[in-house]
Amino acid sequence: MNQRTARHMKHELPRLVALQSSWTLCINRYIGPGRTRAEYANAIFDICELTNVHQFWSWFNNIPAASNLRSSCTYYLIKTGVRPVWENSANVRGGTLSLRTPIDEANEA
Repeated sequence: MNQRTARHMKHELPRLVALQSSWTLCINRYIGPGRTRAEYANAIFDICELTNVHQFWSWFNNIPAASNLRSSCTYYLIKTGVRPVWENSANVRGGTLSLRTPIDEANEA
């Protein structure tokens, strides 16, 4: 490959668009009532960190359908470094966005 071809190819590569903040996609495995805060926190698992638009859409378009999850599992999309628990001081003024659907319509949501 000559320099001219390499230079041309470099300009043809898609540019990744960075997100303003890095985000982490997590999933919560429901463990039932009556557990400690630590047990609830330990039931949250990081899936991936998203730093650009391409990564976001790659994960969004390929995330397992709700019908493939166990009942009462929860996805979280939260800024990297912030754990999705109410006790975290970064969440004091935060909120949630929840979507509940009939189980037979969950894959459409």
